[in-house]
Amino acid sequence: QTHSVNTGRHQRLEIGTVTSQFFDIVLPSGSASIAHTWRGDPSARGPTIVLLHHGLGAVAQWHELPQRLHDRTGLTVFAYDRPGYGLSSLRDEGGAVVPHRLATDFMHTEALEVLPAVLAAAGIEQPILVGHSDGGSIALIAASAGFDLGILAVASVAAHSYVEPVCLVGIRAAGAGREAITRGMARYHQDAAATFDAWHTVWLTPEFASWSIEEQLANVTCPVLAVQGSDDEFATEDMLFSIADAVADARGVELLPDCGHMVHRDQPDVIAELLVSFVGELN
Repeated sequence: QTHSVNTGRHQRLEIGTVTSQFFDIVLPSGSASIAHTWRGDPSARGPTIVLLHHGLGAVAQWHELPQRLHDRTGLTVFAYDRPGYGLSSLRDEGGAVVPHRLATDFMHTEALEVLPAVLAAAGIEQPILVGHSDGGSIALIAASAGFDLGILAVASVAAHSYVEPVCLVGIRAAGAGREAITRGMARYHQDAAATFDAWHTVWLTPEFASWSIEEQLANVTCPVLAVQGSDDEFATEDMLFSIADAVADARGVELLPDCGHMVHRDQPDVIAELLVSFVGELN
């Protein structure tokens, strides 16, 4: 259930037990209203865990993971909805909401334009990026770019470095189940159908078949934890090792048994423990 809460100065929106706050960012194409949540003190300086959701994800779909990471590490945890997902929206130069569509370079746009603006608006100077699926790819692109974002480390969870045939099979299967999937997504997204269709369409666009970040991964010099489920519906284990073998400092490579693409759903205790240990070792 989604409802608004009047806090006097800012409007907040609640989805279930998750309350999102908002700030605006300026982008080359216009602006965006970014829904986000904090676990811990937003004003605290120092390392901050930043969660980047998957291709059909939103802040509320991290479930208990943000709170668990904060409780176990003591660090502030920040999560946000990318524009067009969850409660975030993209606006054109005139301020009108832009229908959600994804270009074939959308992950690079998110990594090189949106993420830096979000970190700046949030005041985060030392992010530890934890990205799932598309969010993991975005985190790796950002870490490879050489921008002065202060990225301390990346946890890549079920990320993509190129387009595998099995991934396209999984996306076509998701398309066949569109009605049921969007019905479930409607609890977390303003326009679940548009969010699903944008994701489904871009991944199956012929031009997207050659998408790859493999050459860029050599430029990722920060510590990386690479995780994937052994039963991932969208990747083989080759994807996991394509990432781990390419980055300069792979601190951990984990292929989790009895686990599909939704790692934090299928193995919540295991992924929480892996992330807590990874963050702890950074010190």
